[in-house]
Amino acid sequence: MKVSSKIRYALQGLLDLAERYGAAGPVSVKELAARHGISEKFLEGIFSQLRAKGLVDSIKGKTGGYLLADRPERISLLDVMLVFEPYVVFDTDAKDDAVDVPIWTELERDLRERLSSQSLSDLLLLIKKDRGVLNYVI
Repeated sequence: MKVSSKIRYALQGLLDLAERYGAAGPVSVKELAARHGISEKFLEGIFSQLRAKGLVDSIKGKTGGYLLADRPERISLLDVMLVFEPYVVFDTDAKDDAVDVPIWTELERDLRERLSSQSLSDLLLLIKKDRGVLNYVI
């Protein structure tokens, strides 16, 4: 399984917003892009998709930008992944009676369960624990 650039960049931006949740106003895509070394245009497209799926809110105007639409502990990694990919791991074109379908179905279910139980807050905690400091480079 390869995690797409869109998912990785979305997580970088969302983790940034999660770290600031409740303490600061909106963050512009320009600021997020500069902080993480991501193309501003590409990140704007990503955040547009996140907004369309209800994971972030946008504020227009000179001091506008993006905010998490919910608390970081309520946004799961599965929520983020499903914005960009309809299948977490396996999109098989095999017939339902193919001998290998049960294992791919089971693996997809297990990974979805794991990702749905991990929130942005959980990932922030893992990063802090792993690195000793908050660094969003994923």
